Amino acid sequence: MARQEPFYLFKETRLTLEPTSSRSTIFIRLTARDGSNQSSRPNTKRSNVSDLTHAEDEAAFGRKHIATEASIYFRQNKSYPRSFLWRILEDGKVLELQSADVNKAEREKPDATLRLRLGFPTALRPSGVALADTTEHDILTVFALTTNNDLYTLTLRPRFFSDPAALEGNTTGWCKSFQPSSFSFRYPHRLIANSPLELLVSLHDGGLLRLTRKAGDDGSSWRETFFTEGGWGSSLRGFIPWKGHNTIRYGNIDLEQTTVTSIALSPDDSHVFTVCLNHTLKAWNLSTGKIGVVRDLLNEERQPRDISKYLMDPTQSKLLQVFSAEGAKSGDLYYVVTYSPFDVGQFKFWAVRDADNSELGMYDMFPSVCLRPPEPYYSDSEIWSMHEFRIKSAPGGKGMQLWILWKNNTTYQVQSLAFDLLALPGAWTTSWVAMACESLRNAPKPVPTDLGSTDATDQWIDYFFSHGRFTEATLATSLSLYLQNLSSERNALVRKGKTLKERICLAVASTVVLGQDPETIFCDQYRAETHAQWDRFYYLVVELDKRRSEATSLAYDDYADMPWVINADGAVAIRECSDTELLWHNRKTMARYQAHLDEKTPYRQLPGKRHKEPAAVAGLLQAAKVFREGFSPALSHSCTLVLDSEILQDSSYSVPARIQSFYDRCNFVGQISDDDYNKLMDAIEHIGGLQTLDNDLFLSIFDTISQKQWATDHRIASSDFGAGVLVRGAQETIHLVMDILLDLLVMVVFVEIEIDKEEEPLENFDAPRIYVRLLRLLKQYEVLRWLSQTTRTESDNEDKENSRQVEIEPSQPAQKTMTLLQSIFITFWRSPVVTGVPYYSLLTYSCRCWISNIELVDAYDDVVTRIMCNLLHKNEINLATDFLRFLPDTAWSTYVKGRFHLSCMEYAMAAVCFKRAAFTLARGKHSGVGTDESEGLLDLDDLGYFRDGLPRYYLHILGLFEKARAHSFVADFARLALQFLSLQSPGLNGARRNSNDSDQLQTEVLSRLFYASIQACRFDEAYSALSRYTDTALQKSATATLVQSLTTSNHTHLLSQFPYNPRIDIDAALAALAATHSHAFPIIPKSSTTGGAAADKDSNNKNYHTLLASYRLSRQDFRGAATALWEWLQSLLPTSASSTPSSSSYPKHAHGRDSHSHNDYDDDDGDDSDDGDDEDATAAKNETIARAYLALINVLSCVGEPQAFILASVPAPSTSTSTSISTDKRTIVTLHDIRNAYQRELDRVSDLQGGRFAFSRFSSSSVIAGGGAQGGGGADAMDVF
Repeated sequence: MARQEPFYLFKETRLTLEPTSSRSTIFIRLTARDGSNQSSRPNTKRSNVSDLTHAEDEAAFGRKHIATEASIYFRQNKSYPRSFLWRILEDGKVLELQSADVNKAEREKPDATLRLRLGFPTALRPSGVALADTTEHDILTVFALTTNNDLYTLTLRPRFFSDPAALEGNTTGWCKSFQPSSFSFRYPHRLIANSPLELLVSLHDGGLLRLTRKAGDDGSSWRETFFTEGGWGSSLRGFIPWKGHNTIRYGNIDLEQTTVTSIALSPDDSHVFTVCLNHTLKAWNLSTGKIGVVRDLLNEERQPRDISKYLMDPTQSKLLQVFSAEGAKSGDLYYVVTYSPFDVGQFKFWAVRDADNSELGMYDMFPSVCLRPPEPYYSDSEIWSMHEFRIKSAPGGKGMQLWILWKNNTTYQVQSLAFDLLALPGAWTTSWVAMACESLRNAPKPVPTDLGSTDATDQWIDYFFSHGRFTEATLATSLSLYLQNLSSERNALVRKGKTLKERICLAVASTVVLGQDPETIFCDQYRAETHAQWDRFYYLVVELDKRRSEATSLAYDDYADMPWVINADGAVAIRECSDTELLWHNRKTMARYQAHLDEKTPYRQLPGKRHKEPAAVAGLLQAAKVFREGFSPALSHSCTLVLDSEILQDSSYSVPARIQSFYDRCNFVGQISDDDYNKLMDAIEHIGGLQTLDNDLFLSIFDTISQKQWATDHRIASSDFGAGVLVRGAQETIHLVMDILLDLLVMVVFVEIEIDKEEEPLENFDAPRIYVRLLRLLKQYEVLRWLSQTTRTESDNEDKENSRQVEIEPSQPAQKTMTLLQSIFITFWRSPVVTGVPYYSLLTYSCRCWISNIELVDAYDDVVTRIMCNLLHKNEINLATDFLRFLPDTAWSTYVKGRFHLSCMEYAMAAVCFKRAAFTLARGKHSGVGTDESEGLLDLDDLGYFRDGLPRYYLHILGLFEKARAHSFVADFARLALQFLSLQSPGLNGARRNSNDSDQLQTEVLSRLFYASIQACRFDEAYSALSRYTDTALQKSATATLVQSLTTSNHTHLLSQFPYNPRIDIDAALAALAATHSHAFPIIPKSSTTGGAAADKDSNNKNYHTLLASYRLSRQDFRGAATALWEWLQSLLPTSASSTPSSSSYPKHAHGRDSHSHNDYDDDDGDDSDDGDDEDATAAKNETIARAYLALINVLSCVGEPQAFILASVPAPSTSTSTSISTDKRTIVTLHDIRNAYQRELDRVSDLQGGRFAFSRFSSSSVIAGGGAQGGGGADAMDVF
């Protein structure tokens, strides 16, 4: 008989167990009981496990990541962390534990993000791990039984999972081992913990071993007590190992038929109920050790010869559960549920009244009812086995639940039954519901199309690295398998990739094989071959990923009402379907289950306020789904491309035109066949035909998408593990909603264009209205999809606080990878405050409400701009580039676009954006700018420039360009600020701005304009700004800066071109520079003219005297120019010749001419002294002195003879008897004196060239000798140099 599709009330949310932080996994190797592995050091070495992704082959991948056993333990103590997920890895030698709490009290800091990997010296036994705790102590006790029969007792404190320093020191403080003597002649099979002080171990011979210890004992010793069918004590058979005829081989042990495979304790801890391999249920009295009740699991009488037919598999350990339902029926103490895998699998519910009474102590509650659960709805050829079940009890047996985990190889399914205990038979036939699989898991792989780029690499990389789809370890191992058949050269090429993405791309690209002739390569051939190689890699990944999905156990949190499935490498949170998901997953069967909908969802009002039948709404979803499922890959790709542009299109276009454009660009005419049309019409006929299409039907779907906010508890925050659950649930919700919206959109477009309105008038269907609403929702969910799939890596702040931990690479900070949705908006989530609602329902609400609180519906512009601010503040330019397309066209977002272009050094585009946003932001018409809205992009000082007029706004903008060193744009915006500052008289809110503030603002803008113009070599603008200075001191300093910049940039010719301004004293600035740099001047090149000596090209060695002379000449100040040249000449002469005035002459040679020592000039020059003996350098220096004379003579010749003199400063003479300090005196130097000195300089040079040298150095006082002074100077002011 064909299996009937169930009603899907629940949905899975799959989680990967990859560490979010690079240092969140700590490995601790435990020592053997005899201490054989004990280090000589007292402290056991711990290490951070930073790389678990590398696995060369499938076997290594299985050892590292595929758990042989795993589950979640929920502590009785309600403090955080309360839930612990444990797994057995590395062939049973590693036990991994981590916190699995979804929520935590916000005061409980830090988060329990550490996972412990405990390495045992020998492998752990199957079913050899048990966890226990008490409400009195905040301690988790872990028991582990190894194949060497060592029983480890691990006393773990909560801080072990949050503070690595707590694990430092000797492990013997929290790790103890004990080897029961009983295991020397008996073999353990199952281990369970009743409490931290009591353990029960099933033995291979059918007995039980009870281990107890006293409170305060550390686990290094236990008291052993045996239970056998003959009473407590031990039998002779137990001491003598022997093999019977009907034993079962399990590993290396022969198990007796009476071996216990499943154990449960009674609520009062007085009895132990066991299920044995021989298909029997037994009750053991813990006080007497005797067996009371014994029943067949199906309550049938078995003949001894038939027992072998009902021997069960030793791997089945979850066949029994004991629960309490006080008040359900008078006389019943508690109840037992058992499952028999025979006869297609049946459950039995037993009521216990006296477990010691073998006849009347326990009875079958429903002896005439076959409680066989329905198998999952898949192919009829598939064989399913019940792997585990859990009962959620309730007082009085009202509102109980049965959860079943089914397995078929690596596939699993979960079913649930809500029932009242005494009315179980009626609910068994009608109330079963199932769990729907994630839509994300069924996302189609990329397919080759003729559209878009010829290389599909980007599509495949996005698919493989979609957050939460595949683990990095799965991809890395698949890459290793993919490379096994490649040559060593290609392997070496692949290893050059720095990241996993790069290595995968290189590997696939290196295997693309084309024709031998390069000229025959075509795009189609290349595309097809590339897709073929990606397909090959895809199947390797999928096959490896299937192993991760295999279910290992089912866990139920009674405190929170939350079921979990633990996979081999992951965990699955089972949550209730939202209204949208309920309609979607039951779209084919809603008409069948609609009558019982109130029973299955008693607290829902699924039809909603529009009073549409759920079957009609679900039928619309089915029709739209059927229609789009028939699209070819090319048409689907076209729809995606057109939609991407349509949701960002300017809304000024008319809606009918946009619908027609969508229809044409997708080429519906040529792509949709008659069969596709007929399928759509048939699907619509199931809900009543085209006439049933109305706005309310679509709006009913839209109503289910949004989620109203409930009251929240700000004391509860999401844990790190819980944030992963929320993100995955949000990803699934976003993906499903986008699929539904796209289905409806293409159907609306097709119906609007194709359906003849005259033949089929759709009076209540307003396609343009629905189209606009669909596009708005799609735009919002496209942003959410991008946030939920895009990841960023941040430094782990909690890891920084715990800096005492042992690190592999201390220099590298810990990194934490998360989605942008979590990184930016996790603080938006708050725990709802509701009573009587199970957490599997609250989890769905939390996922939906979290993304609804982002307020993209009502505040799209502000939210997306805030996201962009966050990306820019974090300097994530690549992500910001991808997100730029979502930004709206508001003033605030335009400003943020400018900040983006500024970060990309696109200064022209940034300037355009800043100018567009200026008026609104400066005039206070936008209230959404704040530190929170800017995500740190603006600080409080920056905010002061907004809403306070255009000058201050432009002042803020030019400050941004200053930081970017874009000086030309600084000058542009400074001019704008000055322009509006001159026009602005009233301040903010009509108040007149204080004149002092305006003056200060103008001074600041002028100063920044001046210095920006200097940096941009806009010297005319700099001079213009300088001329507007009102502060004399600042103007003087800026003048010196301007002159210095002109000289260093070889723009000194501009000094004479600036318009005259009596407040700008360029002459004084040049004179100051000349005085400051008088110690070192270059030689004038031969190409220089005597009329105005140019500066040397060396910007670090300028001749400021000649610059000063040139500037004075341009102002017709000939005597001032001559004074500057005189000072230059003074600096060129030897120190002995220019330091002290004297009336004596130079020393004479035989020919009567004066001469200088050769070295006098060498020592006086500011150039490198190592070149002093070079004859060419000496000749050049002599030529410079001569030309300086000529320049000075020429300048003084330009004035009349009576005025051809200068008043020069020369040092006062000093005598050997005087102790006073020498002072300068003013002396008149005439043109005649300079000519005579020039003649003597020529004679001196001639003597040097002729080899006529004096035999003694001239006196240090023979610098200037008098000779016919003119003016009031008395003697000649200058005789010789």
